Amino acid sequence: MGSKNCAETPRQKMIGMMYLFLTAMLALNVSSEVLNGFVKVDESLRKSAENFEARNKDVYNEFSYKEELNKTKVEQWHNYAKEVGVLSDTLYSQIQGYKLDIVHDVDGPEGDPDSIGAKDNLDGPTRVMLSKGKNSKGIQLKESINDFRKDLVEIMEKAVLINNGKIDESLLASLENTLSTPDMKGKNGEKKDWEHAYFAEMPTAASIALLSKLQNDVRDAESQVIQFLLRQI
Repeated sequence: MGSKNCAETPRQKMIGMMYLFLTAMLALNVSSEVLNGFVKVDESLRKSAENFEARNKDVYNEFSYKEELNKTKVEQWHNYAKEVGVLSDTLYSQIQGYKLDIVHDVDGPEGDPDSIGAKDNLDGPTRVMLSKGKNSKGIQLKESINDFRKDLVEIMEKAVLINNGKIDESLLASLENTLSTPDMKGKNGEKKDWEHAYFAEMPTAASIALLSKLQNDVRDAESQVIQFLLRQI
């Protein structure tokens, strides 16, 4: 039961590049071709997240198998991995809830994030994610992503103390890159906070694709950390 390498594949890199390309195209137009492109990217991102989930399940199963062989040696590492799993599932579900909120806003209570009707609606994502000011869902999401990254690093720091080891700097850099929420520049070069850059007057199809990308990033980060923990045994 060997663990599988979940490093970003060429296909995942292509999906990421496609998302960036479509986001850039939004500055020029909101054509049906661009919106349908986001739908296709969303489908690929959801499939990628499912693949991560399957691979992560294999790693959790390997923890269980090793713990059966030697509980004393493996139990603590397994507990850390379970903690990572709970954190990942919680954030993933939070993001899924936001997807439902946006689609229900634009398509009604029967709306489905996997089959969006009002792809070009610009008001729903803004209304759902940016209303309530400092208590907005966009800010809540940003804080949750930042907290998730910090919690993962904290778990790894506690884990390496057992072996008097250290965390691979490349892994820390990868988590920082994958789970970052930096301020950005607007069309005219003005500063734009993360949540407004992604949800203010953004077509529904683009916002849903972004949230799917974040879910994919969560599973990617989970994969990297639990494999790191498995290697510590």
